[in-house]
Amino acid sequence: MHNEVYRICLRYRELSKNNDYAARNFQFINSKVRTLPMLADVVVPMRLEPVPVDALWGEVLQEENISIDDSYVECIKMPLLHAGDSTCEELDHFNRIYQCATRNAVTWEFKPKWLYQSTDYCRNCTHNAWKGRDIQYCFLDDPELVVETLFRNCDVPLEFLHDVVKYLRSTDSVTRRLFAAQELVKDDLATLMTLRDVTCFLTWSRAERSIGASIIDVDQKPEEKLRHWQDTEMALASFPEKKKAHHGL
Repeated sequence: MHNEVYRICLRYRELSKNNDYAARNFQFINSKVRTLPMLADVVVPMRLEPVPVDALWGEVLQEENISIDDSYVECIKMPLLHAGDSTCEELDHFNRIYQCATRNAVTWEFKPKWLYQSTDYCRNCTHNAWKGRDIQYCFLDDPELVVETLFRNCDVPLEFLHDVVKYLRSTDSVTRRLFAAQELVKDDLATLMTLRDVTCFLTWSRAERSIGASIIDVDQKPEEKLRHWQDTEMALASFPEKKKAHHGL
């Protein structure tokens, strides 16, 4: 059973450029994200490993129209964060749930996006309204309301729901850690943009009644994304005031 994930860069048409980016990205993660004290123990363990281009990798790269101008693929390897035999259910644009057949282990994957607010309105809820998404919760709401709304039609163990609410209400929860991290780096736009787009995994065990937290998708954002975000912020700022959401953590 596979328990590791291989991540490679497919941004450029040449393998050598993708390898260079993967190495720079790995260094960014370790120097800018993993060094944040509130995130150090929840950023998923990773290692950079060059893997020779064999027939299988050659097929993958050719399918992606990548020119093979290097002898290896620079891979970022990390653990698989849900049980290998689990099934996945997509709850909405930002949430997935993984359960094994015995329902003794549940993993919740979610993207909390912008927690620390740089405006006087909730950026997440306002952006969802602007995009026409019918999302009836906010990660800045009371966790019980979030969990009740999100899992209303999802068949998960009641013990999981109880334990995840308790965890999210704790001062050490991954959402509160991310809020603090986003506030800490608010003047470092490159790192802030990364922290606003991470993916969180909460893994629950029925036997231990425990919640384990991990964060992935901590990659450095390309500079060309900055203009897109700036345009979006301008659009949200001009969104009708009565349609903007105002609340706090």
